[in-house]
Amino acid sequence: MPRDPPAATPVSPSSFDFLHRRYPWGDLLDQFVAPHGPVRETLAKYAGAYTASERDAAITGMEVTITLEQDQLVLMQASGERSPLIAQSETSFFFQRASTEVDFVLDEKGAVSHMLVYVGGPPIKMARK
Repeated sequence: MPRDPPAATPVSPSSFDFLHRRYPWGDLLDQFVAPHGPVRETLAKYAGAYTASERDAAITGMEVTITLEQDQLVLMQASGERSPLIAQSETSFFFQRASTEVDFVLDEKGAVSHMLVYVGGPPIKMARK
């Protein structure tokens, strides 16, 4: 039986110094490592309740909640299952244990209008409540 991976350990920006020296994308990590300023504000705007608005009858009306906990987004399902979201970009995230991606879609004013969930197949549009 496979074992669960160990829990993530918080890291400091200095832990990534070697990446800054070896890889050109190392500076990109700064915006996701430091949990303050614009990063926290950006993550906070994604927090809220979302409802599935299309695809098939089995998931229409399904609700999930995105919370910001200890400077990390967490997707909570109605069942109580919690999945930390790992940033790929400012608006794109993935689940650590599943091959699921989440993209937050912003309107012309920069407010979150909905999120798209990719679980192998067409994206599931979940409107912000």
